[in-house]
Amino acid sequence: MSDRRPAHPFPGEIRQVGHIVSDIDVAMAEWLVLGVGPWTVIDVTQTDGRYRGTIAPATTTIGFANAGSMQIELIEATGEASSVWHEARDLGRFGPHHVAYWVDDFDTVVADATAAGMTVVQEGDGNSIARFAYFELTSGMLIEVMEHTDLVRAFMDGIRESCETWDGTGPAVRR
Repeated sequence: MSDRRPAHPFPGEIRQVGHIVSDIDVAMAEWLVLGVGPWTVIDVTQTDGRYRGTIAPATTTIGFANAGSMQIELIEATGEASSVWHEARDLGRFGPHHVAYWVDDFDTVVADATAAGMTVVQEGDGNSIARFAYFELTSGMLIEVMEHTDLVRAFMDGIRESCETWDGTGPAVRR
C-alpha cells in the first residue's frame, strides 16, 4: 500500500460527522454521558431542497456539538419526505450517516467532485443561509459539502466555543 494519500476534490479536513437518530433527545443524552455538549438544536424545514433531482421539501431536527475540533451533528428526520435523512430513517439506518467538508469555494468544489464522477443526491440552499450538496459514492458513503459563509462560520464557531468552555453547568441543550 502506498504512503501517498489519494487525491480527492474536497479541500481541507473533515469538519463534521453526521448521525441519523430516531430520537434526538435520547441521542443527545447518550452523547452528554460521553462529555460531548452542550447541544445547540434547530428545527429545519428545507423548502427548496432537491433529492435525486426532484424538488423535495424535508423537515429535520438537528443538534450540533463539538468533540474537540470535530463537530457531531445529530439529525432526526421528521414527518414524511424524500431526502437522504428520511431514506436512512425509513431503512432503519441509524448511526453515522455522512462526513462533511466546509468549503469557501462551493461552486468549484461541487464542479470538481462532479467531474471526478461523484453524484449529487441531495442539495439545497439552506434556506438562503448556505448551499449544501451530498455526494453518494459507489460504496453508499455520503459526503456533504457545506458552503462556509460568514453566517455559517459564526454559527459553527459559536458551537465549538460553547463546547470548549462548557463546564457541565447550565443548560445541556439549547433550543
